[in-house]
Amino acid sequence: MRLFIAFLVICCVGCSQSSRYQFSLKGNIEGVKYGTVFLMTPGDSSIVLYKTDLEGGKFELKGELDEPRQVILKVNRRQTYFFMDGTNMEIYCPYSALSDKHIKGSPANNLAAEYDKLAQEGYYKEFNQLINEYKGLQDAGDQKAADEKMTQALKMDDKRFELTRNFVKQHPDNMYSAYISGIVKEESSIITIFL
Repeated sequence: MRLFIAFLVICCVGCSQSSRYQFSLKGNIEGVKYGTVFLMTPGDSSIVLYKTDLEGGKFELKGELDEPRQVILKVNRRQTYFFMDGTNMEIYCPYSALSDKHIKGSPANNLAAEYDKLAQEGYYKEFNQLINEYKGLQDAGDQKAADEKMTQALKMDDKRFELTRNFVKQHPDNMYSAYISGIVKEESSIITIFL
């Protein structure tokens, strides 16, 4: 009986340990040979989760977290935010261009790139045009017409909300969907105050 209980305890410990999220992140950063690479939590009171040395521009971080999450990758003085949700991830880029766009192997980062492209074409292109027209009219001294352009730009938020809602419906199981939903909802609330 004692042997059976010991076996159950070992199985339970094994199960609880395997439920943690395990990852590896390899990097090759051009233009910098030595330094330190940090994996940190975002926010005002950032915590270092893992760190390793950068040697010849290369590094490897391996570890486990409670769950996939957004993190900061800091290489010496440069840093970028990205979603850590892949098993084997890589980043290869120049030090001067350190960015989440160079992370490979993260489904959430891939989806973020897809959303950015969609939002650029379906929202930001028109929104930025309205803002430029607003600035031009304001510089010309036509405040009434400028205010009308700004109102049109603020009302574009409905278009972004709809675009995001449809995008999230198509990708309900990706952590980026939850992230972008929260961002757009918060920004929509702020814009509603001005309308």
